[in-house]
Amino acid sequence: MTVDLSSLSSDLSAENILFSETGGFVLSVGAPHATALRTLAQKQELSLFEIGKTTATPLLDIKDAASFDMPILHDIWKNVLSGILDI
Repeated sequence: MTVDLSSLSSDLSAENILFSETGGFVLSVGAPHATALRTLAQKQELSLFEIGKTTATPLLDIKDAASFDMPILHDIWKNVLSGILDI
């Protein structure tokens, strides 16, 4: 997955955009449905920004910020409580 946050036109750092508690949603929509989603968002007066694309490579690449191996992130996510709780 490649992520480019420049379309958000923010003065905040990538870290603040990604991890702040500001409301928002991230959706993954296949290309055949993108136009319908844009139309729906417009009708509801919602802002919609494309911030990335999925790729076949198991890598999360955040432009100008960081790059992560997805299997490693998955293992961390899956095992974090057992590591903290020592179970």
